[in-house]
Amino acid sequence: MLKTILLGLDGSPHCEACVDLALRWAKQFDCMLVALGIVDEPSIRGDATWEGRRVTAVFDHLVEDARHRIEGILEKFALRCSEEQVAFKLLEDVGYPDAQIFRESERYDLIMLGTQTYFHADTQTRPCKTLESVLRNAPRPVTAVPQAANDGEGILIAYDGSLQAARTLQAFVSSGLPPLGGVEVVYVGSEKSVAAAKVVDRAIDFLSFHDIPARPKKIVTLDPPGKALVAAAAKQNAGLLVMGAFGQPKIREFFVGSVTCTVLQSTQVPVFLYH
Repeated sequence: MLKTILLGLDGSPHCEACVDLALRWAKQFDCMLVALGIVDEPSIRGDATWEGRRVTAVFDHLVEDARHRIEGILEKFALRCSEEQVAFKLLEDVGYPDAQIFRESERYDLIMLGTQTYFHADTQTRPCKTLESVLRNAPRPVTAVPQAANDGEGILIAYDGSLQAARTLQAFVSSGLPPLGGVEVVYVGSEKSVAAAKVVDRAIDFLSFHDIPARPKKIVTLDPPGKALVAAAAKQNAGLLVMGAFGQPKIREFFVGSVTCTVLQSTQVPVFLYH
């Protein structure tokens, strides 16, 4: 059952999309939202070894500016939660963003981040690698939210029978998110086969034991799995895409592999992921 969601807030448009989705889920599941604002002091100060009061004062000023920016983001979040009458908690930490998210996530049920993250906004304008690091190492499942997330309904579960896919399916059921809509379990491959049907059947049986009805869906295509999943989620107007390791024998490479990258870069559907 979903009781808490940890949001990593960086003030970006992707972050705003996270807040929008989190507020909807908080209302539906009566859960608390926990906003984590992070002052990335290590990145601001960098590896500088210069000495002198002037240099120290410059870095102190940059850190203070970052702290004020984070406080503003948290205040804006608190106002939105109050307006929507959603329970919330504010956290402000100092350190590397991924490390702070790892530590705090042990307390909560689900992590929510943008498909692009900008926790280094005080030192760079391009997206940072926080989401990738969190997907590799966090102890909780992650929902990655695109900037232009749609308001679709239904859930598409990508399943290939791998260990990671099975773990993700169990994490999804345990999260309490299945009531979001009708469920389809999809397998992507280049040809129809009895083995593929059995893979999907195992996932559907698991869901049925938890009173979650689901329909099988086999996508026969020569397209890369990531591209096929993005297209299927858009066609179904899904509200959530659930993904485990998919389509390649080197499963350990999935979370830095082409399937995940394709989906996270291209989809307009929030993605539930677990390693």
